[in-house]
Amino acid sequence: MAQDVAADTRLVESKREFGLMLRRWRVRNGWSGKIPGLWAKAAPDVFQGQQVSSATWTGFENGKAQAPAPETFLALACMNKALASGEIGAITDRQLRDRVAAGKPICHDDGTPWEAGDFFDCFIGAISPPKALQVPEFDASAESERIRVEFTRAVANQNIGKVAALFAMFQCSDLDVEAANAAEQVLLCHETFTRKEHAAKAWNALRQWTGSRATAA
Repeated sequence: MAQDVAADTRLVESKREFGLMLRRWRVRNGWSGKIPGLWAKAAPDVFQGQQVSSATWTGFENGKAQAPAPETFLALACMNKALASGEIGAITDRQLRDRVAAGKPICHDDGTPWEAGDFFDCFIGAISPPKALQVPEFDASAESERIRVEFTRAVANQNIGKVAALFAMFQCSDLDVEAANAAEQVLLCHETFTRKEHAAKAWNALRQWTGSRATAA
């Protein structure tokens, strides 16, 4: 049971990191989330008939993509290969063509462009994003705010008070006293995590609680 929870936690985290990598890539390229889909429609030969819709892209970025089809990773690879080679297809819309042409591929640290297997491996946590697209080691303020938002959403979904929710979260997790105190300060008093491991433990506890509530329902 504990191993299953740990595996699920790792997969959730890898999906989140994958989504953040795609977001940083998109922002670095100066794209909106619609650009890949528009590009695929304008140059289907480049994508070999595959698509990456704006909804799929948004799901990836938000870490909410549950079981994307293999074709999705093939589409990402086609897009990446085109950016690396400069062969972006016959895009007639000049503005779209300029936006696409300005994009840079995702590459391994040795400069080799990622392929479909690399995107999938990153999605499941088998490999890490390249250093240029990794999230900073630990942004305490952003991480504290992010878990507060998720905790508040979970509380609203369960229709209980925050104090009761926090107590229930502690009951179904193995938080030590120090980590529990840190979580309480962040979730109820709007303080900021001072240690990365406290944030990680709080995330695990929150996921265990929301998972147990979903199972019970």
